[in-house]
Amino acid sequence: MSQSPGPGLRRRRRPAVLAAVVALLLGLATAAVTTAARAADTLLSQGRPALASSVEGADAGPANAFDGDAGTRWSSQFADPQWIRVDLGATATITRVVLQWERAYGSAYRIETSADGSAWTTVHTTANGTGGTETLDVTGSGRYVRLYGTARGSGYGYSLYEFKVYGSTGAGTPGGDCATNAARGRPATASSSEGADVSPDRAVDGDAGTRWSSQFADPQWLRVDLGATTAICRVVLRWEGAYGSAYRIETSADGSAWTTVHTTANGTGGTETLDVTGSGRYVRLYGTARGSGYGYSLWEFQVLTAGTPPPDTEDFTTVWQENFDGAAGTSPSGANWLMRTGTQYPGGAANWGTGSVETASDSTANVALDGAGRLSIKAIRDGAGKWTSGRIETQRADFTPRPGEMLRFSAVLKQPGVANGLGYWPGFRATGAAYRGTFTNWPQVGETDIMTDVNGRGQLAQTLHCGTAPDGPCAEYTGRSSGFASCAGCQTGYHEYAQVIDRTRTDEEIRFYLDGRQTWVVRESQVGVTAWQAAVHHGFYLRLDLAIGGSLPNAVAGVTTPAADTTSSGVLSVDSVTVSRATGATAPAMTDPPVPAGPSVVKVTGTQGDWQLTVNGTPWPVRGVTYGPPQAAADGYMRDLKNMASTRSGSGGRTRTRRCCSTPRPGSGSRSSSGCGSTTAPTT
Repeated sequence: MSQSPGPGLRRRRRPAVLAAVVALLLGLATAAVTTAARAADTLLSQGRPALASSVEGADAGPANAFDGDAGTRWSSQFADPQWIRVDLGATATITRVVLQWERAYGSAYRIETSADGSAWTTVHTTANGTGGTETLDVTGSGRYVRLYGTARGSGYGYSLYEFKVYGSTGAGTPGGDCATNAARGRPATASSSEGADVSPDRAVDGDAGTRWSSQFADPQWLRVDLGATTAICRVVLRWEGAYGSAYRIETSADGSAWTTVHTTANGTGGTETLDVTGSGRYVRLYGTARGSGYGYSLWEFQVLTAGTPPPDTEDFTTVWQENFDGAAGTSPSGANWLMRTGTQYPGGAANWGTGSVETASDSTANVALDGAGRLSIKAIRDGAGKWTSGRIETQRADFTPRPGEMLRFSAVLKQPGVANGLGYWPGFRATGAAYRGTFTNWPQVGETDIMTDVNGRGQLAQTLHCGTAPDGPCAEYTGRSSGFASCAGCQTGYHEYAQVIDRTRTDEEIRFYLDGRQTWVVRESQVGVTAWQAAVHHGFYLRLDLAIGGSLPNAVAGVTTPAADTTSSGVLSVDSVTVSRATGATAPAMTDPPVPAGPSVVKVTGTQGDWQLTVNGTPWPVRGVTYGPPQAAADGYMRDLKNMASTRSGSGGRTRTRRCCSTPRPGSGSRSSSGCGSTTAPTT
């Protein structure tokens, strides 16, 4: 569903690496089946893909509720209703659901199951939710399980530390029931797009909050390249309000000759699940009649198969590669690698600016080749409790993403696996070249976490850092992050972690991958042109390190790390590092529309499911509508108004109208509104 392992995997070690990948992908199914034979009550939801109706912030995404970490959480916006759902990967029998609420809980909610993520069956409902930990015995089946909250127990949103779904998967293998979305993360093209922030790739990114939208004319089409000829069994169309009333689903082997596998003149919009039979490398929606006066607009275009989707066949050419060949106990090549020492960069912040406690060393006790074509970075605690470890960077800092090209950074590595990893913080990162020699211009120079985990939890987070800190367009110090998700087998086997900087499209993006499957994406439109260009349009160098303690491990653990019994001598083992490049087309550059100099007139028209927004008479994309302000804020406003009324009543004053309106930032994808409306209060 994304970039293939490509040239980054070393040919002589490919069988071992592929075996590890197969173990990661298939072992889960085998383990689930074996466990189900012993007991029907198996945890099915941990580490599975998740979506939600909204999030309070970038650090409270839905994946947090399924990461097995009671210290992270999903939190919604402060409104009703809200939902969170998990994709179990295959139809399962559900026997129990456990909700571990933060204080912002649901007082009324439903637990629902679905085979397709569209039609839902209620298996539990309550109007007396108590918060805390609720264990619910249920009976039902489905691939998707959803909590649908209808009433909050506080003035805040819905917030879950963990949402656990227990049951059994039966004897089948995941994906055998027409359940694998082969379109997700694949290259997509369209006949037209309404704007840069509604490009065709948005319909295949797995994000229910982004969409493709065409120009306002017939016909229009959207096409996805599956990478190889694939048998398909179902297509799911998740329409925005602008839907197709007449359209065809077509397949093609070459993108030229098309075969129709479904046709309708009675499209209804909403979510349409179409059972089809056909095969092809390309799948196309061809719309011939619109259901509204606008274009065709899809939140998601899913193409389902009964097997594993084919790998990406993008033609990447190797630019640079390190295989770590050499005698055991020797240092890595000085021509390729710069080894940092001490506790800070020259003139930079103490403790590497992160609060980590290790001293970086160039000793072969900490950084050395293992003689088998791998590099070992080892964290060692001495008798006095002091830690040493390794931090190495590529000598080259000119790995530059050029217009019309895709630049790929990848590493095949194994995360440290120790008995007590509290404080461990391994990383594979790309940093803007301008940081080297200055060391005070982070995060505006740009840095990506291609692989990071903390505290030995066997998880993965991938992030873009940019702009200013704290806060700024990348929400620092968190960054534009995927959050931590389960990374099964990543401490016991070698896996490929990669990112692709894609400058072949107007809305440029950085895509992140684990073993060739897309796991996260950040786009230029999310951070703005200025911050993006400062963070991306330049050379990079790569870094491998194994930090101990610091701000992130401490925040995740909720205590200061490392502990006295944190295991010493854990190893970050690196098989290879590769930089590769693919050539595409140069797209027009993105520009941020000007911000109006004066007040804006914002109008919302339409009906449920077909809202239209204009700003100063110009159509504006609508990606969702959230009513505000939050209840707590509204209560505060009412108290202020009552106070004003009580202190000024009888003053003979007149009333005045106070209006507020928040204009969405162009290209930000932000929702409206911040409680736009009017209130009246006495004034003198």
